Amino acid sequence: MKKKVAPIETERLLLREIDEQDTEQIIRWRSDPEIYQHFVHPHKITREEHLKWFHEHYLYNEDRIDWLCRIKETGA
Repeated sequence: MKKKVAPIETERLLLREIDEQDTEQIIRWRSDPEIYQHFVHPHKITREEHLKWFHEHYLYNEDRIDWLCRIKETGA
């Protein structure tokens, strides 16, 4: 399993690696046609697909980091 990457924090933003708790947010993003049209295999993603990818591929790929950015003031 790969090492966790330390978050990057600025005055306004928190940039951190995705984790399993982000599943529902990632599914919402990946269910938006404006977003998924840019993927190699464009389609709405299911919870099961995401979790399978996360546990079987993402956690073991030491060369890949997917970031989540939050605006501290609003949480967006």
